[in-house]
Amino acid sequence: MAEHIFFDLDRTLWDFDKNSSQVLAGLFDEHLAWQGLAEKTEFIAKYQEINEHAWHEYRSGIIEKDLLRWIRFYRTMEHFGRADKHLSVLLGEQYVERSPYQKGLLPNTFETLGYLKEKGYHMHILTNGFSEIQHIKMNESGLTPYFKNLITSESLGVQKPHAQAFDAAREIAGIAKQHAIMIGDDLHVDVLGAQAVGMTGVYFNITGVAHGEAPNHEITNLIELCDLL
Repeated sequence: MAEHIFFDLDRTLWDFDKNSSQVLAGLFDEHLAWQGLAEKTEFIAKYQEINEHAWHEYRSGIIEKDLLRWIRFYRTMEHFGRADKHLSVLLGEQYVERSPYQKGLLPNTFETLGYLKEKGYHMHILTNGFSEIQHIKMNESGLTPYFKNLITSESLGVQKPHAQAFDAAREIAGIAKQHAIMIGDDLHVDVLGAQAVGMTGVYFNITGVAHGEAPNHEITNLIELCDLL
């Protein structure tokens, strides 16, 4: 039985969509509502779509971290007819400043982590998120005491799903790959990437989306880990 578990953070434990939407709503009210670009829900939905594409570019090495932070806002505003770099940079800065202080977690996070800790599992975070932000999220949401390591792709110099990211994280934890489980919401980045290097993958398919892949295990609620592990 694996004794070490690696969790992704965003959309696996930390409720990224809820927390991000709250911050975006506040930024829209402060900076954009009076401009008549779009309805708030429409703007946030378009931003989320553009943000996913921008993160794909970042993971692929097409854009750098500093550009990612503001270009997603610039492209969203451009979509609605106003390309404003100065405001986009400001929105990017304020989003990064505010979002990690949101405390929303996915259902049954503490119940599940408490169970796994009591069972004696050693738990680690392995995330593609930025180091300074992920540390704040962990502390503010109360997750830090459950984990031995918070490992970011930024600190490793390589991102999931590259094999080097999983191997480096495993080395930090001091374990062999067959003694590790990876749990995440991204089937390809988290789960299949981990399985490719011999780790056990658990796909947290929270939306129940259909797919044709073969994760080692699949759950739709974190509490299911209590029966699985």
